[in-house]
Amino acid sequence: MDSFEERLNRMEFQIRLLASLITKDEHPYMYMIIEKQLSEKEHQQVMELCGRLEQLHQKQKAQGFVHFEGLLTLFVQELNENLEVKETAQALFKQGLFPQLMSDFLVMLDDY
Repeated sequence: MDSFEERLNRMEFQIRLLASLITKDEHPYMYMIIEKQLSEKEHQQVMELCGRLEQLHQKQKAQGFVHFEGLLTLFVQELNENLEVKETAQALFKQGLFPQLMSDFLVMLDDY
């Protein structure tokens, strides 16, 4: 039986091989998660945060809101400290995740 260290080294190698298949252009958010070495739990927290904010975004749009600074503030406050706000919003948008929310965030971020 392989030692724990051998198994870990093999898994790390296999992950590097798989990660090399993910390009920054095609899957920028997934690439960023791997690059920043976020855990599954940290990734899930980002997805949950964006899901919550997307629901609020949709409700506010339905109520006629056109400014979403409050949602952006929550995103900035709750985003994982290892992720940069604008880079994350760009990656999520480009990968097609939460596109309306990230589009509005990017407009506001470009204004600052």
